[in-house]
Amino acid sequence: MIELELSIQVDIKTLQEDLKIMKDDSVLGYYAPIEYDTRRKAYYYTDRNYTIRAFGLKEEEVQTLLIYAQRLKLYSDYGLLQLFSTAMDKVLNAVAIQKNVGTDAHLQDWVQFEEVLPVQGSEFIPVIADALERKLKLQLTYRKFQNYDVASVKIVAPHLLKEYENRWYMMAYDAEDDRMKTYALDRIEELKRTDSRFESQTIDFQEHFKYSMGITITDTPPQEIILSFDPIQGRYIKSLPLHHTQRVLRETAQETLLSIFVKPTYEFYAKILSFGDKVKVIAPAEIAAELQQMLAKSIEKYNS
Repeated sequence: MIELELSIQVDIKTLQEDLKIMKDDSVLGYYAPIEYDTRRKAYYYTDRNYTIRAFGLKEEEVQTLLIYAQRLKLYSDYGLLQLFSTAMDKVLNAVAIQKNVGTDAHLQDWVQFEEVLPVQGSEFIPVIADALERKLKLQLTYRKFQNYDVASVKIVAPHLLKEYENRWYMMAYDAEDDRMKTYALDRIEELKRTDSRFESQTIDFQEHFKYSMGITITDTPPQEIILSFDPIQGRYIKSLPLHHTQRVLRETAQETLLSIFVKPTYEFYAKILSFGDKVKVIAPAEIAAELQQMLAKSIEKYNS
């Protein structure tokens, strides 16, 4: 009947699992009164007034749920995040029951997500997450890209996992240097929990990264940076701001002038350089000069 009505092929095992979820799954909370009629060889509701549509969502809520569920499933290859895969399957299956659609195939017809590729180091996420929960120090062997011939062994106290541009980072306190450091997971060669516990430092990481445009944090204070974009690029920047501090100062037929209040780190310079000739730093002068030097070195590479 399902194959006939919905043009979806469903094997018996999948159907039985879905029925069990409808009956027993505490996350969905349907607790459907389903029984099997041996005489008719069919499942039925023992309560004729029962319907899972009583648990229904509005059409726009269902569509939003589908999109976010599919987005989370893109991370199913990331160690600990594999645990989300089963949960997302349950959500999608539940929505499929309500909407009478095959969710994966249906959604992919009209929504295409940016591909999320697992990167080196993502396998350490479960270990770090467990250490964060239990407040256990970690021993890691770390090799910086800038000094790749030397690997260092550290004992650190993890405080935060952070993702930036499809790479994962750990903020951890290094007692030897007496400061919080950022460790990229793709540069960790070995990682293991210790039996040594630690007391978490009181750090507001929202405030910590407030004036950052990436993962790098410096001790220098944030600065107001004035940027001039051509009108077309300016429209893009207005629709997707560079930073939460962004303000439009002036718009004319020739330019969009705006400001951001950030710390000029590596990620800041990389972002500005990515706009090519569509942007010019107006102030501060020292940042404009730094970008000029970077561009000059880039031109030298093509002239050599």
